[in-house]
Amino acid sequence: MDATNRNKPPPGPKQSPEQAPTDPLEAILERARQGDQTVLPELQQLLDANPSLWRDAYSLVALSERAWLQKIAANDLLAFESIRRQVEQLKLDLIGTSPAPLEKLLADRIAASWLGVQHAEMGVAFDDTGGKVAQMRLARLNAAHKRFLSATKALAVARRLTNGLRIEINHTNQRLAREAESRPGVHAAQPDAVRERLRTMFNEEAADAEDLAVEVTP
Repeated sequence: MDATNRNKPPPGPKQSPEQAPTDPLEAILERARQGDQTVLPELQQLLDANPSLWRDAYSLVALSERAWLQKIAANDLLAFESIRRQVEQLKLDLIGTSPAPLEKLLADRIAASWLGVQHAEMGVAFDDTGGKVAQMRLARLNAAHKRFLSATKALAVARRLTNGLRIEINHTNQRLAREAESRPGVHAAQPDAVRERLRTMFNEEAADAEDLAVEVTP
């Protein structure tokens, strides 16, 4: 055996060519991931028949949260799963199991901004460089904290507006009301006075809601 063959490394295992997916559904998804425009009609039918694909697997909220979790936990699977559960618990504490659509949207925003705050906080906590880098990280933390406060205030405003003062007026018992007014010693409130009290209550409620909305506006 000559020197050339003697110094040549032994042949490694043969690389098998990448095989196309055998599952027809997975094949459609793979073609869609590659940007194949011809698969669009089949892809739409697939998403119509499997709404969990676009609602869960490709949810923008889930993708955003996953990106933050990967930034914070890196390759630590224990940290990843622990923080993910904390996020889910945070949402549950905020809006419960059957939230209104607007409250769910705002709770998702709060969770994402909370992750952003924690990531920025860790950047400040573990920073040993000092100088301009530390100042930039502190500014980033302050900006993330403001976004978090804005999201929490938005949820408070939404709840204030949707769960505010409700007044129900029953007009079916007018006869009984007239009889009560005719009884000796019974004096009904004057209509103008009642309307004025209601107007005052509504104005106060609207003023409070406007104040909260101004605080939320960036």
